[in-house]
Amino acid sequence: MNTNNFSQRISGTTEQPELEILNFPASKLNKPYPLLFIHCFSGGAWMFAENYASFFNHQGYDVFALNLRGHGQSQGKETVNQASLQDYFQDVVRAIKFVKSLTETYPVVIGHSIGSILTRLYIQDYELPGAILMSFGDVKTAFSAFMIWSMKNFPVKSLKMMISGKSEKMYGHFEPHFRILFTKTDNRLKLKPFVQRFVEQPESDRVFQDVQQLPPIQRGTGKTPVAIIVGDRDPIAPKKSVEILADLYQSSPVFIANKAHDLFVCDGWEQGADEILKWLEKNHL
Repeated sequence: MNTNNFSQRISGTTEQPELEILNFPASKLNKPYPLLFIHCFSGGAWMFAENYASFFNHQGYDVFALNLRGHGQSQGKETVNQASLQDYFQDVVRAIKFVKSLTETYPVVIGHSIGSILTRLYIQDYELPGAILMSFGDVKTAFSAFMIWSMKNFPVKSLKMMISGKSEKMYGHFEPHFRILFTKTDNRLKLKPFVQRFVEQPESDRVFQDVQQLPPIQRGTGKTPVAIIVGDRDPIAPKKSVEILADLYQSSPVFIANKAHDLFVCDGWEQGADEILKWLEKNHL
């Protein structure tokens, strides 16, 4: 785990909570743009601190990882269940501005799952040096396929989640979370502490519902180069949904073999990191 990091605070207001952003400065900075990671549903900045931060520091990148409101040491835990997707989006906007104020340049934003959706919403209206969308495809197609997967594999928990509107009915249990994040060949014992962190993280049922009702996200100006990286066994990013997303951004998707939704703490996490690095270097970022 990377220990060369420190927690910084993005100042809050009466309407916006104070946010925590982890900063992993490179000892030998030689890249033009910092990297900003945005985590998934029930995740946190800790996901990227495990392996990716150190990997990209060694390549000369300054690395930042945001904790959305109610996650990590960001404020808003007591009200996170009422947070909307737009609230999370405003957190991302503030984080990008914060990184820009520190580094004097906009970051390349790497969004995972819900973080990928938030990144797409940002480049719909604003430009970035680059955007990397991980572990999600076209929202409507992906969500429909995921609900079918959920009903097939966890029918009782899925039904309770749909009837109650509470994501914890499914995500508050170890086994569904493990099966979403990892494959059968991944080491359950080794990964148990990570899965438990996902299970214990309070989340917003409103965000879960907002994603289902989200209007189609537009490409925007198209000037931001976009990479798409997913595991080929990810139940949240089936191939059809990824191909639709890739067509929208005129990007060639990368499928990581034998990986599910997590690409950060699993054995073989280097595969995803290597693909990001190759794309960054190809685009001179």
